[in-house]
Amino acid sequence: MTRRDQKALREYVRWVADRVGLRDWHFTLFYEHDEEDAIAICTPTYGRRRAKIQFAADFRTLDVDEQRNSVIHELLHCHLAAVQDQVRLDLPKELAQSAYNLFFAAFRQNLEYAVDAISASLAKDIPHIAWPK
Repeated sequence: MTRRDQKALREYVRWVADRVGLRDWHFTLFYEHDEEDAIAICTPTYGRRRAKIQFAADFRTLDVDEQRNSVIHELLHCHLAAVQDQVRLDLPKELAQSAYNLFFAAFRQNLEYAVDAISASLAKDIPHIAWPK
């Protein structure tokens, strides 16, 4: 991704974040992660309104609908970060490790499905990114 592409993506993420209720959040973007099967990865900072978003190296070449949905999807994880942290950090104190592992795997899967459905619903009202020519 060129510097101009990176700038466009930064501005787009900020614009979309404002539209989905994350005006008071700060995002640090990275443009080349290597995790297989992940278009982007959002890592909110515990207890802060900050998050790191890593985009796949080929993000710029993906279908524009997929780009838009991925940006919205990752941003929505910020709204649910406290819930996920509560389950991730507090529940292991109360459950046996095997029960916790089973519960958390199902919880994460259900969280991903919910975030994906909400992002797909919101996407119709969000324009595609305007990449530089």
